[in-house]
Amino acid sequence: MKKIHKKVLNIHEVHVISWLLKDIFWTLKWTWMATTMVFPTLILAGYIFIKDRDSRDSNLVLMSWLLMNIFWMLHELQNLPYWPVKVFMFLGILSTFSLILKRRKNEGNISRS
Repeated sequence: MKKIHKKVLNIHEVHVISWLLKDIFWTLKWTWMATTMVFPTLILAGYIFIKDRDSRDSNLVLMSWLLMNIFWMLHELQNLPYWPVKVFMFLGILSTFSLILKRRKNEGNISRS
């Protein structure tokens, strides 16, 4: 089991809280609060992506999902175009399949040893 530093774990917790607040404000249709929460959520996700190198693949899936979620919210609340949602959803699906294939390949290499 890999070591997770307490500082990184705390940042993950803050990131989840900021994402949940963004989604709560979205469902309440509090446009300016939901839009404001995009910034800390993206900054924390970017920080996690850069710092947590051991989980780069799963963090790429997280970033794709987050960006799709943000553009979907902005489409609903701010009438932004819908095509970015489709782009990030497609990238999220591709990165998820890539992660699954990579993990299966690694499992196969471990069982052959």
